[in-house]
Amino acid sequence: MVLIKLPYKERKVVSEVSKIYCNIASHNEGFEDRIRQFWRISMYVKAGFLYKRDLETICTAMEAFNEKNKTRAALRDPNGDFANLDIIIPKMKALLAAAG
Repeated sequence: MVLIKLPYKERKVVSEVSKIYCNIASHNEGFEDRIRQFWRISMYVKAGFLYKRDLETICTAMEAFNEKNKTRAALRDPNGDFANLDIIIPKMKALLAAAG
């Protein structure tokens, strides 16, 4: 387990991204393991803990989500809830690097 020492607001953003990926996976057949993984990430990250493989998965997912969000931010994020992903992603990658 990796201790996530981010402020709660940033952990909540990570949780929201994870919930979005969980919803995407739930609309496709054969992705039950992904649904469980992203659900687990959305729950554990709020408490401040993640498995290393979950941390790798959410870092990759957040990078992809951020790229898409930059091109269509007005349509998908009208309130600017995901505007600080550029700040959170490097912090998450640093945690991943520290986890070894």
